[in-house]
Amino acid sequence: MSDAAAQAGLAGTRGTVDPARAKQSMMGLRASLGYALTGPPVAIWGGRVELPGPSDGTGMSAGVAVVVAAPMVDGGWAGEADLHLDPRPGPTASVGLVGFTSPTDPGDPTALLALRFGPPRVSADGSQVSYDGAATSILAVAPTGAVTVRSVLNGQTVDQAAVTDGGTFARRA
Repeated sequence: MSDAAAQAGLAGTRGTVDPARAKQSMMGLRASLGYALTGPPVAIWGGRVELPGPSDGTGMSAGVAVVVAAPMVDGGWAGEADLHLDPRPGPTASVGLVGFTSPTDPGDPTALLALRFGPPRVSADGSQVSYDGAATSILAVAPTGAVTVRSVLNGQTVDQAAVTDGGTFARRA
């Protein structure tokens, strides 16, 4: 991916995106799904996150998250959220949080994109990553102008958070 294509993929991004990490994530999406895409990947959101740790209390995962997506051949969009971890020893510099599909453009500033995933558990030496299925985190990319996002289960609010950093939050639900 050229620098010009990566720069074009940043237009309209919400949050505070790191251009180098966004380019890395866009290239990763193209490498994994290029055969199914009709257009270049774009960055939807980027920002700093501190995800709740796994249910065993081993601590949190922190770093810069990037959400990218691209239009698919049969319609809709495919994307993924990556977490570029804070500097640590070992080869684990970036982990995939979750892949997703959407019938509509997730980059639309009026769209809400809510991504559920188990928080990653990274070994102390940075050599292994596993995911905690017992805990659930939600990364919400909120519509422009939103001030609060709520997580609702069976009609009951189970969590809510103020929207920060361009319309997103990461919370355990």
